[in-house]
Amino acid sequence: MSNPEMTVLASQGADLFLATAARTGGNVEILYYSRLDGTWSEAENVSNSPVRSVNPTLAVDQAGRPHLAWVERGQGQSSSIAYSYRDPVVGWSAPVTVAALSNNQALPAMAVDAVGTMHIVWKDDALDQAGQSLYWSVNPTGAWSMPSSILSDVGRFPAEILVLSGDGGVLVTTQGRTRQQVRPLLGLRLVDGQWSAAQTIAALSDPVEQDQLVDDHGIAVYLQHGDLAWFWDGSQFQPLENFLKHLSGLGYDPAGAVTPTVAFDLLGHLHMAFSSTPDVDPIYHRFIIRDSDCDGLNDVREAALGLDPYANDSDGDGLTDGDEVMIYGTDPLDPDTDGDELGDGFEVFFCQADPPYLCLDPLDWDTDDDGITDGYEVAAMSNDPPLNPFDPADAMLDFDGDELENLHEYWNSSDPWSPEPYPSPTLTIPSMIGCFFWGEADGDGYVLGADRVTLRSKCLGLPTIYSNVIPPNGDTQELDGLENLYNPSSCSKGDMFILERMILQEPISNLNGQAAALELEPLPSLPVEVGSTVRITFNVRNKNTMGEPPYSVFYSSGFAVFFEIDPASTGAATLMGGDGWHTSFPGARLDFSGPIAEKAPASMVLRLDAPGDIYVNAFIPPCGDYLNQLGRWCPEIVAAPVMITAVDN
Repeated sequence: MSNPEMTVLASQGADLFLATAARTGGNVEILYYSRLDGTWSEAENVSNSPVRSVNPTLAVDQAGRPHLAWVERGQGQSSSIAYSYRDPVVGWSAPVTVAALSNNQALPAMAVDAVGTMHIVWKDDALDQAGQSLYWSVNPTGAWSMPSSILSDVGRFPAEILVLSGDGGVLVTTQGRTRQQVRPLLGLRLVDGQWSAAQTIAALSDPVEQDQLVDDHGIAVYLQHGDLAWFWDGSQFQPLENFLKHLSGLGYDPAGAVTPTVAFDLLGHLHMAFSSTPDVDPIYHRFIIRDSDCDGLNDVREAALGLDPYANDSDGDGLTDGDEVMIYGTDPLDPDTDGDELGDGFEVFFCQADPPYLCLDPLDWDTDDDGITDGYEVAAMSNDPPLNPFDPADAMLDFDGDELENLHEYWNSSDPWSPEPYPSPTLTIPSMIGCFFWGEADGDGYVLGADRVTLRSKCLGLPTIYSNVIPPNGDTQELDGLENLYNPSSCSKGDMFILERMILQEPISNLNGQAAALELEPLPSLPVEVGSTVRITFNVRNKNTMGEPPYSVFYSSGFAVFFEIDPASTGAATLMGGDGWHTSFPGARLDFSGPIAEKAPASMVLRLDAPGDIYVNAFIPPCGDYLNQLGRWCPEIVAAPVMITAVDN
């Protein structure tokens, strides 16, 4: 028996595959075994060759098909690399020649990448007779390419190749040639179809032929005869001392085992196959779970994920690391994977007391898909009336009767249990909605004598109440573009003078505090995944262009900014939040511009429901007698459409 090699079918759990060179009927043939249901199959003769078939290498593609390559040793130096794959219906294909060899000692290594392309590397005498070279052939379309040299002047010991399950990268290790006792261990990586320069991994003082690359869930582990190990960290190899714990757990004795080979299955169990003496059956198979903290993840995998192999709950959320990775799909390093302000463990075990016994989803910030986060609804379960994270209907209720549903109050950061100042969407005069709160103090939508009294108190520095307007701080009566509401003389000459002319419906042609433009705040990086939310914010810029802050004011409060999804959108989304809606603009939602100190923002939350481009229009409708410029008036302000690209997650 010679060089048994075993690999793992990553897409089908613990299935194992093994190939070996063994004496059969007076010749040496390539035999294949599989363990698909926990039991090893009978041997299948793959080579069926009149010459000696030795040095097998085995890989399994994403469809579950095993692929084999080996060396056919002819007379003298006449040798070649042969290849075959196993079809689940017709069995093994007829062997084909990958390359002719000038040296019958070649030891091929094979791997299959994420798109099903086969790769083989081997060492052979260089064409220029300058020692051995490392050759590579690839099979992307069913036919093997002409061999190409990827590294020259290498040692006689075998090369190893591996495709990482994590990023699909192709990695090769080989020993360099030197006249010294210490040999360099070299690593190469295939990047965009080109091989990188060789990188020295380590110096080997006792090079031997039993080396192997193992894939542990995207971690490339290099083994040499069981007593040296390194792992690939994504850019280079690092020493891996703890890997020896796995081998000792298997009862592996380097002095007593021949041609050992190891592999991890999908569950993280480590398997080893070896024979006790050369060229003699049987082959032994052992496996072990090395899991120091008993959380279901082996120690090597925990190290690669940044977890503590001796703590079973690295993020302290009440779920073991193994359960988070293999059962729930949550992040073992983030106690709140979905960002809804509830811990992953809390959500998994927070379930209904009555049928259908639903539980919160730690991967979904909105389990009932009503638009309100689970954390907010759980915190409000004791309110009167309560919210329920399992009831999607409560989002569209209006607990406080202010004509603003609970969903929109949540995204507007207002209180669903306390009425907000808001003009009736059905009773407000359409021509006044655009500047409804601008100039206002009492929230009735009109500038009258009562508003003049409030502004006078504000100018004199007396206690003043603006509780029925948005924002409730007096900014709505900043009309002249100057910060002078607390200066009696200038306030009277500026804001008061303008307000009195508004009350009298007199012509006013130059209003510095009047809305003039909508400035878009920066958006998050695009595209955005479906199911996520994006907040779109416009600042209401006024007409003032003179002076400098804090004496000059460049933003104005109390204007209604409408948001609507353009019918030309190819994706789907829902508008949430804001201060309400109006019958004049079906399908749109509005938000009143906020405090001047915050640049008078008006915002709306967009929930992305289906992939595609979503176009959002924003505008302030014309207000008052804007044609004759009488009293309180404002022209229509329209912003450029905002495009959000939604993609499937």
